[in-house]
Parts: sequence; structure tokens; C-alpha cells
Amino acid sequence: MLRLIAGPDRACHPEPDGRYTLKLALFVPVAQYILEQGVTIPVEVTRLLKSCVSLRLKASRQFAAASDTNDDSHRYFIDVLIKIRDLFEQAITKSIASPPSDASAEANAVPSAKANAVPEPLSNKFAALAVDDFEEDAEDVPDIQLPGVASSPDTTSFEPEMSLGEAVNAVVIFLDDMERTREYIIALWRDYKLEKVDLITAAVTTNTALELMKKPHDDFVQRVMPVFNHDFQKMVWLTFIALRGLSTGNPNWDMPSYNEVNSRDIKLARVYDFLMIPFISTLNGFTDLIHDNTVPVCRAGHWGIYDPTANFGKMPFLERWEQYQILLAESFTDMYFLLGLGDPRQQLPNPLPISGSPQGANMFFVDETLVMTDKFIKTKEVSFRFAFAMRVLIDINFTLGPAANRGRQLLNNTAENMVKCLKSRSSVEGSDPPRNWDSHNEVIIDRFIVEAKWFAEFDLRQLKRWPGCGNANWLLLERDPLLCGLLVFRLQMEYQDIGFKLSNTWASIMYAAHLYEACRHSGSLPGEPLPEWQDIELVLDIHGKEQAFGGKIPKTIDESNSAYQLVAGFSTDAVGANRAVFTDTASRYRAPRNPELMAKSGFRHFQNQTKIIPMFRRKFTVDVTTGVQYDIESIEGLLRDIKAGEIKDLAASVKKSERKGFRKERNHRGSKFSLTQLLSVLEKGLQVETTSIRFDYISMHLRCLRLFRKVKAVSEVYLTGKIGPDFLEDDSQLPQITGWIFMFAALGLRQTEKVTGVKRDGGMSKSRLLMNAAMEIRQILDIKNAGREETIKIEKDRKR
Repeated sequence: MLRLIAGPDRACHPEPDGRYTLKLALFVPVAQYILEQGVTIPVEVTRLLKSCVSLRLKASRQFAAASDTNDDSHRYFIDVLIKIRDLFEQAITKSIASPPSDASAEANAVPSAKANAVPEPLSNKFAALAVDDFEEDAEDVPDIQLPGVASSPDTTSFEPEMSLGEAVNAVVIFLDDMERTREYIIALWRDYKLEKVDLITAAVTTNTALELMKKPHDDFVQRVMPVFNHDFQKMVWLTFIALRGLSTGNPNWDMPSYNEVNSRDIKLARVYDFLMIPFISTLNGFTDLIHDNTVPVCRAGHWGIYDPTANFGKMPFLERWEQYQILLAESFTDMYFLLGLGDPRQQLPNPLPISGSPQGANMFFVDETLVMTDKFIKTKEVSFRFAFAMRVLIDINFTLGPAANRGRQLLNNTAENMVKCLKSRSSVEGSDPPRNWDSHNEVIIDRFIVEAKWFAEFDLRQLKRWPGCGNANWLLLERDPLLCGLLVFRLQMEYQDIGFKLSNTWASIMYAAHLYEACRHSGSLPGEPLPEWQDIELVLDIHGKEQAFGGKIPKTIDESNSAYQLVAGFSTDAVGANRAVFTDTASRYRAPRNPELMAKSGFRHFQNQTKIIPMFRRKFTVDVTTGVQYDIESIEGLLRDIKAGEIKDLAASVKKSERKGFRKERNHRGSKFSLTQLLSVLEKGLQVETTSIRFDYISMHLRCLRLFRKVKAVSEVYLTGKIGPDFLEDDSQLPQITGWIFMFAALGLRQTEKVTGVKRDGGMSKSRLLMNAAMEIRQILDIKNAGREETIKIEKDRKR
């Protein structure tokens, strides 16, 4: 702040390098010194001060409601901020009222030093409470953009001195922010239970919340922990004393163990809950059991029996925490086991083969909770963030109850279906891959099949070769839908990448969409429209019809023929020449001087249109060991690039039963997001965009090839007579039969028009070749649920 106001030119007042603490008593004198130097005060600085005063006044009023608390020091600090604000506002007002001339600019830019040399005494510590403050939600304060400052080579910095009271207040504010995020996460998983949100959206949004907490948490620790001599237990204890005195009026300095709390003392129980003391105590207990980075196995029933059907919201404090402890202890052992996979130091089963990641990488590090657990086992250090992550795991189980097992079921079923689909390729594609098919793709597919098969059959109870764990009861995946959702997300992204490679190389889905659209407008008799192919329509909605057809949607066979040629990579010269054949313009057509047959851009294919999912691609599919690759600022920058209209379009594409506003709206126009507001945008974007990764491009590719095989059978006699038996070199060119059908249908109708005078676009003249293809599509779509297999699977996935 001082450097911002003082500006870059400080050559006449050199500063020593280092980090300095600015005591509260110096705030007003420093502000006056700034004014004495003739510095122009930016209006944004006064706005920032007003915002700070407003938020602190609200906090002060909450403390004032408790008669047994003393908030004098905080009110005094507010009064200091108000005094500085008033000094700056007076300087701004004076500079506006009396614009300085060139000759007297320096003398009149700010109040004189003498006029402001001695500040008014700050004797009234309660004067701040009489000042009007903004009526804004603390989470919705508008952005205040401060002017940029020229870079400086010095390393001097100033920061206000933090008292013990300020440090305790900072702890409470930080935990309150965590509580807001926790409420958001619970609401999210409640919607998942009610089948309003899919598992991937709930899991990825929750994991993102845990990752995005890292930077604020680290900043909080660096700023606050020195006040408590870097003693975490001391920080928790002193904050507990302050909150207990505020909520119960009990000024005692003792902190009983949480299992000694009277469940009827609701106020005290809330303090323990807010500070996560039972979680912290339990995790501290675990540190005594960790030796040489190993964790003892928790035998089934050792801590008691967890009852997922219980009504945890109505349970007394101690009974609820007994259930917490069971879940924590049993989950912690399973987590340690998963963390050991791939670690050569542990005597564990062979590590999971992970496609696309470095050898020995642990796939389960996609889960931020497991990353924090690994760090905890190695350092034995408890933190608010780790306690919060474990609390989220418990909250998810308490929210879902028996439905928590849906995550493991979806993981197993998804992986099993992927393996079956990939293994069925050879029977449909044949033995001849397209010429442009990279053989290395088969290596990638084989690796993925091994990984997916591992998850399809995955059950920790099968991995009992770990010494001493024969009687262990492995239940983590049944109780951790968060981890299951993240693993499904990874599998789906890898599977989609393979699907894009296959369908784009073969052009199967793209050309099937062209054939379907042409049969709709030119292959059916009047009154006999072709049934809707919902899966193709869904693909076109995901990628955009303009992208699929290289421009406007074709309405005639001539337009379909031209659209196909453009997508197939033919040049505009070739497409233009083809349009002129057998038309009145043929005699007037003049070819370009140096015509090109193929376009330089080549074949057009489907591309990933998502904007939010790519943020997670590196961590989930490239290298799980890279850790967090983004923070709040980077995601905010990405979301600012997404136009408001695009967000609305995404939301509009969600089915009506799921269409609703953001879970946490912003009421200002600034670029900043609070964490819950940011998660709300991510949730909405993921809810829409995950439709694209849940779409099975491989299964659709194989169904399209089956269709083309049938179309070839009914068209073979005609095309052989026109071109010869080699109109397709092998089965790898099956989708290209679309081009032959379009060309002969368009040319045939043009010839008919030329001979008979019947307009080819009037509906009276039809191509038998195109009608035969439409008949094959109709026979497939007339079967119950045919043509909507992928749509049905996506709807089922949303309910798992």
C-alpha cells in the first residue's frame, strides 16, 4: 500500500532492504507523512479503506452482542482506519475543489504539513461504531482495482503488527470461510443423493475446493502461526478459549477432551465442531501409531460398528463423534494401503499400471485428500486443511448414508463397459485399420484396457498379500464416492481421447451424421419422415452442427454433397467444379488457373469444445504426480474469458429438470470470485460439459460402422456397376461410401431435372441410392431404444 501511494520514484529517500513490522501507533503518522510529500491519493485507496471499515464494523457488532467479551482493541483499530480514511478523503476533496496550477502544483496538491502535523486524539474507542458502513455481504464486496505500480528491484516490505487478539480473530475468520465451503459441499452431495447432480460433477468440484484451499491455507499459516510460536495446538487452544468465552460466557482456561463434553451443552459442542477439535484430536492420536511411515491395520469392529442408516443430524454430540471416529480410523488404514501402491519400499501387491503416467506413479494422488494423508504420514503434522478434508469425507458419508456405495458401483460398471467395448473392436472394424491410423494408438489402447480392467475388478479385499492384513475389512471405496468419482473422471477423459482418435481417423460418426441429415431431407417420401436419431443429434449438439457440416446445415442433396466434400478435405476449387456438373452453369464455369484438389487444412474432425474440463486434463491424464496446477487466480482468469452468453448457453442445454441458477450467485460485476462462488460456476460448467466425456464415442463409432456395412450391402450392386468392385479398397474405408452415395444421388437428380424438367429440390424426384440408405437407418431406428443408446447411458450415469 505504501509503495502504491508513494509511487516508484524514491531515489531521494532510499529504503533499506528487509521486512518491517508497522505498529498500529504509526499508522496515522505514516498517513500524514505521505500527505506531506505531496502524493496524490488514488480514490481506490479510500474505497478500500471504506470496505475494510465496513466489514470490521460488522464483526465488531457481533462481539458487542456478548456482554462478557471485550472488543476495545479491535474498535480502536477501526477508529484508526477511519481517521486515515478521513485524512485521505480530505486531501482528495481539496485537490478536486482547488485544481493546482502549474506554478503551485506542489504546494497545493495536498493539505499542508502544518495543518495535519498533529492528529486528533483517538480517545473515543467507540466512535467507530457511529460511522455508517456499507450494507454488503462480506463475500460480495465489489472488486477494488488499485492502480499499477512500476516494478522495483528492492525487497523492502511493510506489514501491520498482528496482536494475539488479531491472530485469534484471523483464525475464526479462516475457519468461518471453511465452514461456508463445507456447507456448499454438503448441499452439493445432497443434490447428488437426490440425482440432481452426477458423481463426476460432485467429486471434481469437491476435490477442486480442497485443492484451491491450499494457497489460502499456506498464506494463513505463514501470516498467523508466528504469533502462536508456530504451535498448532496452542493456536487451537487459545481460539477455543476465546470462542467459549464468547458463546458460553465461561472464561476458564482449560480445554476438556471432546469426549468429556456434555451433549446437552449445545453451545460448547458447537465450539468443538467449529474448531474441528475432535478431528484434530483423533488425527493427533494417529501420529502415535505411525512408525517408520507405516500404519497399523484397523481390524473390523475395533472402534465399533458404523451404521450408515442412522440419522446423524439428530444424534447427540458424543454418539455422532463415535461414528466419526469409526469412519476415520477404518478409512485411514485403507488410505495408507492405497498410498503404498507403486512404492517399492512397501511390501504391497504389484502397483496399478497407469496409462500415460510415469512408471511408479500412484494413480490415487488425483485425490487431494490422499495427497494430504501422504504428507501427514510422513510429517505427523496436523493442519486445519487436512482436518477439513477428513471432515468432508465424513460429511459425504453422513449425507449419503447407504447411497455412498453408488460411487464404487459406478466405477466398477464404467470400467467394465469400457473394456467390453474396446475388446469388441476387432469383430466390427476388421483387420484393416485406416492408412492414417498411428500404430502407437494400439499401445495406448492396450495400456488403457489393463488399467480399466484393474478397476472393473478392483476390490481391496482381493489384495490380501500385504503382510498382516488377512483379517482386514477393506471398505474405503464403498465409503469414498469422492475418490470413485475422480477415478471415473480420469477413465472417462482417457476413454474419450481414444474415442476421438478412433472416430476421427475413421470419420465414422462424422460421415454417419452427414448421411443421416441427407436422408432426412432427401431420402424420405413426403409424409414418411425419418425417425430422430437421438445419439447423432446429441453429438451435433455437443460439437455444433456448423462444425460438423463445415458451415450452414444442408437442406438439399447438392448442399449435403458439398458439405461432405468440404469436411472430407476437398478444396473449394474442387467443390465449386462439382457443383457445376450437369447444371445450367456448367458451360459458364471457369476453373481457377492453378486449381487445388485437396484443401491445405485437410480433413475436418470433431474437436473438444469444453472450456472447464481441460483445466483438469494434465493432472488426471498426463501425470498424476504434478499436484495442483492451478490456483484461484488462474481459474478466475480462465472464467473471465468465457463470455456470459456462453455460460447461459451451457446452462440452457441442461435438461429442464436440472435447469437452475448457480448455487452461489455474485451480486457485483467485478472479476473476483469467492471460493464458493467460483465452485458454483465450476459445478454448473462441469454439469454441462461432462455430458461430452460421458458420451461413448467408441461405442457410437462401432454402431456407425455396422450401419455403413449394411448401407454398403444395399448399394454395392449399383456402385459396382458405376465404378467397379474396388469402389472401396477395404473395410477401413466403409464410412467413405457416404461420399459415393451423395455424388451419384446429386448427379442423378441433376440429370433427371435436365431431362424431365422436374425440379430436383421439389420433393417429387428422389434418389433410389439415398432412399435405400435411409431405409437401413429407418430399420435400425424402428427398434425400441435404438438410436438413443448413448443418451440412455448418460441418463443412467446421472443417477448413479
